[in-house]
Amino acid sequence: MKVKTGPRQWTLEYRVIWIAAHGTIPHGFVIHHRDNDCTNNDLSNLELKENGKHVSDHLRGVPKTPEHRAKISAALKSITRTPEHQANLTNALRGRKQSPEHIAKRLASRQRKKDEQ
Repeated sequence: MKVKTGPRQWTLEYRVIWIAAHGTIPHGFVIHHRDNDCTNNDLSNLELKENGKHVSDHLRGVPKTPEHRAKISAALKSITRTPEHQANLTNALRGRKQSPEHIAKRLASRQRKKDEQ
């Protein structure tokens, strides 16, 4: 359900409830309904979650067909992964701070292992 928050401006009800109780929602975070019922906007049912964690929690247990896995694999293989790119992904997905130099060493090690096979 949407709530009118200004002229030609609407906000989802659960966001209004959360902001009224806790203040602004930080960038990269979302409001999650604990019981997965998006109509239950009681404050005790709402929690702040990191966006990536929220998505992975909702996708956990979703079966992936072999065609879907092949499509994802092909798309990932086409990406050029520089150490900077890999460091950014690691930092974003795992919340770790790893330098591009560390990632470059790890990628070189993986490449050596592939070459040995």
